[in-house]
Parts: sequence; C-alpha cells; structure tokens
Amino acid sequence: MADYKIIKGQAWIVNDSLVQDQIMLVPGKAAISNTVALVDNIWDDLTSASGTYIQGKPGYFYWEYEMTDTEDDEVTRTVHFECPRPKYGLFEEPYDPESVEGDYAKYWVAKMKETAENYEKAYAIQRKEIILKGTEYFDPITEDIITVDDEVVETNTGFGDITNLLNLF
Repeated sequence: MADYKIIKGQAWIVNDSLVQDQIMLVPGKAAISNTVALVDNIWDDLTSASGTYIQGKPGYFYWEYEMTDTEDDEVTRTVHFECPRPKYGLFEEPYDPESVEGDYAKYWVAKMKETAENYEKAYAIQRKEIILKGTEYFDPITEDIITVDDEVVETNTGFGDITNLLNLF
C-alpha cells in the first residue's frame, strides 16, 4: 500500500450537517478531494443528551475537529466550530428546560422561556402587581418607632395585557 497524506480543511454547515473538505495526496497519483460529514444532523446532536458538542462558557457551545495547519501540513490543529443558535421551530412552547435533554437544549429553552415571560411583561398596559414599599417612622405620642412592611397589591383585572385588549377588535 502506498503512503498517502490527508489534508483536512475547514469545516462548515451545509443543510443540517457539519462537513469538512479533505484532500488525499497519494505520491505519483492525482489528488482525491472529498467532503466528509463530521456531524450528520446537527439538530439531533444538539438536542440529545449524548451530543458530540462541548460547552465552554455559559451559552457557548462548540464542536472540536482536526484541521491541517496552513503553514506545515505535517501538523494538525484542534479547531472549535461554534454551534449555531436554534433554528425556528426546534423547540415548542411551553418552554420547560426540564423537558429537554442536553446542555445546549436546556440553555436555549431557558432563554426562550425568559424571553416569552419578558414579552408578556413588556406588553402589559398596567402592572399585574404593585409593590408598596414599607417604611419606618417615629410616633411622637408613644415615642416608638413604627415599622410598616411591604405590601403587594394584585391588579388582575383581565384588561392589563395589551394582547387581550387587541383580541377584542
């Protein structure tokens, strides 16, 4: 069998796969170029508990792959390829981080849940609750310090949400 060398190129995502160009160099023969799938279906990989991705800092997920150094083809480098944000429709409402598997899925479902909750709060015509801050004051008659605790007043009238109001029309 003849000696050969494989030059591993840069990876990229095409359709739903993480792929990499590889060139096989055989002395005295033509070079053979091939595209190899590193991850067949990235969405299945990212939503499974046994995914091949790695979590770095919170919110940073990546795959590692080998790439041939551009200056010395005898050296291969480990390269990080950042995982994409979830595609539309990957996760369905209600967003519950406990209902999905894998760190990537749990992270993004928690972000989507937080966004949905913030959306509901941002489009309120009136607040759902009002917090009346407590205070302390001096009673000159009894010469005592009186403490009044915080009080929460619920304003759940049904008209506090702009989406409910818009549904009337």
